[in-house]
Amino acid sequence: MPPKKGQRGTARKCREKLELYKAFCADVIQRRKDAEAKMEEDFVRLREWRKEAGTEGADMIQEMEALFDKVREQKKMLEVEAQRSSNEREKVRDLIILGEKKQRRHDALAERFIWKVNTSKAETMKRASVCSWLQCSFSNIRFRFKSAQEAQKLKIQYLQKLRKARAQSRLDCIKRTHEMRTLQSCMLAMQEEAVEMRQERHLEEIRRRYSDHVLILEAQIAQALGDEEKAKELINEQVRRLEAAKEKAREAERQMKLAQRDAREARADAERARMERDEARAEQAAAEARADAAEADAEAARGEAADANDRADASDAARIKAEQAQRKAEDEVRKKTKKIGSLQRMLAELGAESDSDAPPDERPPAFFVNEDGSKAPRPRTRKERMGMAYREAESARWELRLGMAAMIDKDIANAKHIDRLRYELDISQREVNEVRRANEMLAAEAEAAAAAANAFTDATTQTSLQPQHEVHAPLPDLPLAPSSAAASQFSPARPVFAPAALLELPSASPRLLLKTASQPILMPPLHSGGDEGPRMPDKLTLAPLRKLKRPPKDWHVGWH
Repeated sequence: MPPKKGQRGTARKCREKLELYKAFCADVIQRRKDAEAKMEEDFVRLREWRKEAGTEGADMIQEMEALFDKVREQKKMLEVEAQRSSNEREKVRDLIILGEKKQRRHDALAERFIWKVNTSKAETMKRASVCSWLQCSFSNIRFRFKSAQEAQKLKIQYLQKLRKARAQSRLDCIKRTHEMRTLQSCMLAMQEEAVEMRQERHLEEIRRRYSDHVLILEAQIAQALGDEEKAKELINEQVRRLEAAKEKAREAERQMKLAQRDAREARADAERARMERDEARAEQAAAEARADAAEADAEAARGEAADANDRADASDAARIKAEQAQRKAEDEVRKKTKKIGSLQRMLAELGAESDSDAPPDERPPAFFVNEDGSKAPRPRTRKERMGMAYREAESARWELRLGMAAMIDKDIANAKHIDRLRYELDISQREVNEVRRANEMLAAEAEAAAAAANAFTDATTQTSLQPQHEVHAPLPDLPLAPSSAAASQFSPARPVFAPAALLELPSASPRLLLKTASQPILMPPLHSGGDEGPRMPDKLTLAPLRKLKRPPKDWHVGWH
């Protein structure tokens, strides 16, 4: 029922709780940020003091003792870790042995299941082989009958294919010949242009003829002008060119004769090689013919001997085969009778649909539909029940394995978490002890310094009231020891001055200020400041030696 008016629903209550939770989370985050900022400021002051002091706030002996403590602690941690590792290795070894045993048991079950499946398949194949043999025999008879009828048709089709293939091969040959001639023409043209450079030779011949013609014309012009020397030079040039051309022609003729002689020798060698090839082929053909004849004779002899042996063995084999067939038929009749009875019992127990090997989409539905349209569940067969039980058992085994693994992982994680908490608790306790000890030392020093400052103030106010004497007041009797346990209120950017030591009784002469080394010390307030100035606190708040490591769920503000 819907809620009544005026009542707050579940959604509204959840929204209010969510708003409160968000406000609480924001407050926690803000407080954490404030604490971290404060810790960061304390760390900055501590680092500045350590830079100014030049040490880590402790002497060499304390540092060595802390180092030895840390080494011993780490040795103990290593021993604990080694023991835990050995225990874990033993546990893993035991689990591996247990897993191997389970795997061997599963392998044995799987092998037995596979053997059962293979045996059932073999029996199925044996039953199907007889039916397939009969079917193949009748199919072979029908095929032979049809093949005898279609032999003539196949021969005609074969001859048609042969004629078509021959015609196509002839067309391909004509096409290849045409393409070869075209390629030869292209190759010849390329040879003339690229290899023989016929065009360049023609161009060179034309240029040479033009040069000769120009030379002749220049000689004629020189003779016409009466320049005998130039005409004589031109005529000599013409004669020289003619001699060079004749020499080139004679050299070309000589090279042509040599090439023709080499060509004749090459043709003669080729003719001799062809004759030798023909003779070798003829001898090879004769030898192959003789070998074929000898092999045919030997094969005929072996065939006759084999036929005789086969006829002798066939009679014995037929008799033995008939006896074996008779015994096998009797055994098969007994086995089939027994198998039929077993199958009839299984069929009566399981139902006809249990032996169906159809795919899942062709199996009968899991329910029956009545005449009124209602559905009734179909009773599952024994095969289906066994399959469901097997799947459930397998799922249970895997769930058990996963549960064991989860428990082991949880135990290991808890052990690691406990070790880490112990280690962090030990570190936190040692840091707290160190901070408390330093706090006690600083408190004692602060109280002593405050008492000395009060005594010094009372003494100086009674002895002198002069302003100069107030400024240059004598130091107290107790020395101001430097603190090495915590940071004091001083600035590294401002020098520290101290009055000179008092060697005699107080006089009217002022005392000098000496600059001291920058180191943290506890100083009383100036006498000129008055009693209303800030007083030194009874207990100083110290910066941590280092950041405390706590898990997020145990996080809180404070040093203890």
